[in-house]
Amino acid sequence: MSLDEKVFKACLEKYQSRSKDVTWNELADRFGFGNADILRNAFKKERIRRGIPSVRPEMVKHSSVQSMEETYRESTEIKGNGEVSSDKLIRMCEEDAKSPDSVMLAHGFNPELWKVIVCRNNLWHMNAGQGTRMRLYQSRITVAPRSQGEWTTGFVDKIFKSLYEKKPVLSTPINTKYVNNGKMLLVGISDLHLGLLSTDHTTGNDYNTEIAEEVFLKAIGKIKNATINQRFEKIVFMVGNDFINFDNTNGATTHGTMQENDSLWFDVVDKAIELVIRATEEFLKMGKVDVVYVPSNHDLETFYGVMKAVEAYYRNNDNVFVDCSPLPRKYYKYGKNLFGFSHNITLRTALDIITVEAKEMWSSSNHMYWLLAHLHKGMIYEQKGHLEIFRLPAISGWSRWSTNKGYAQTERKAQCFIIDKEDGIVNTLNIVV
Repeated sequence: MSLDEKVFKACLEKYQSRSKDVTWNELADRFGFGNADILRNAFKKERIRRGIPSVRPEMVKHSSVQSMEETYRESTEIKGNGEVSSDKLIRMCEEDAKSPDSVMLAHGFNPELWKVIVCRNNLWHMNAGQGTRMRLYQSRITVAPRSQGEWTTGFVDKIFKSLYEKKPVLSTPINTKYVNNGKMLLVGISDLHLGLLSTDHTTGNDYNTEIAEEVFLKAIGKIKNATINQRFEKIVFMVGNDFINFDNTNGATTHGTMQENDSLWFDVVDKAIELVIRATEEFLKMGKVDVVYVPSNHDLETFYGVMKAVEAYYRNNDNVFVDCSPLPRKYYKYGKNLFGFSHNITLRTALDIITVEAKEMWSSSNHMYWLLAHLHKGMIYEQKGHLEIFRLPAISGWSRWSTNKGYAQTERKAQCFIIDKEDGIVNTLNIVV
C-alpha cells in the first residue's frame, strides 16, 4: 500500500532538505504512525518504488563519498619496535596505489623518513552522482623509520638536482703539461667530520660546517703553496676517512651512534660533493689525479653515494680516475711502492692483511706502507719488517666523544707525502690549519 501523497511529500521534503525544523517523531504523530521508525520504513519503500535517488542529485557527490570518508573509522597503531600501522580510506588513481611512496604520502608519512613493511589496498568504487564513480581504497600499511641513510630515489634526485642547480665554484683551469718525472704527491686529509657541532664551552674548541669548509679549503691552499716549485706526474687524493660526521637523516653514524650536528643531512651531502670536486680541480692544475675513497665508520653509506656523484662528474675526464668502490681496504701501487689505505685496522694484523690481500703487488715492491686514520692524532708505529705504518692526524675539531675518550688533539693538521717511484717517501708535509 502506497503512502498518501500528502504524507509522502512531507517526508520527502524532510529527507532531502535534512531540515531540523521538524522531526520524524513529529511527522509520525501528525500523520498517525505509531513511531518514527514505522514512518521512515514506509517512506523508504515508497521512495524506492517511485525510483527516487537515495539523496537529492546535487548532494550525491558530497553525501555518499564525502560522508563515507568522514565516517570511516581510521586507526593508527604505534608498535614497540618503532613500526606504525595506519588504516585509512583514501582516494588514489590505480598507478599511485602501486607506488609505496604515493601510498605513504596519502597516509601522511614522508617516504624519505619511512619505508613500507606491509601494504594492502582494497579497491572500492563509489557512486559519485551523474553517472560517475569515485575510486577509493581501503588502505592498510605498516611502516618503519629509516634508521640509516638509505639511498632512495628521492635522496639521489635531491643530491643530483642540487649539484646541477648549484655548480661548485671552481677555479679557472691552467694549461699545464703533465710530466712523467717519477714523483707523486699523496694527499691525506682525514677526519674532516663535516657537519660536526662542537663548542669551546663543552670541548675546548669551536667547530661546525662553516669552519670545516674553511679549514678544508685552507689545507688545499697550503698544500699547493708548499709544493709550488714542484711538479708531479700523479696526485693521489685520499677522501673518506669520516669526511662527514653522520650517515643519515636521523643524525647518527652508520651503526646508529647519535651525533651532535649543526646541519641537515641533505645540506651536508651537497657541501661534501662540492668540496671534493673543488679540491680535485685544484690538484688537476698540478698533475693527473686519482681520487681514492677510504670507507669509514661515521659515513659509510652516505659517502659512498657522494663518491658515485664525483665519479659521474668526472666520467669524461681522462685526467681524473675515481676509485669509489666500497672495499674497506684499498691498495695503491706506484713504482716500487705499495700503499694500503684503511680507516683503521689492528696493528698486529697489519702485516698479515697486506701480504695476503695485496700479494702480487707486495712481491714486486721495495717500500710498503699503511696509512690509517680514526684516532685523530698523527703517529708513526714501529716498523714491521719492510712495512711502515702511519696514522694520519685529524683536520677537524674535536667532539665531546673524542674529548671524553682522552684523544688529545692539539692542532688541526693534514699530512701529505712526496713519493719517489724508486725511493719511496722522500718528504712529509705537515699542513697545520
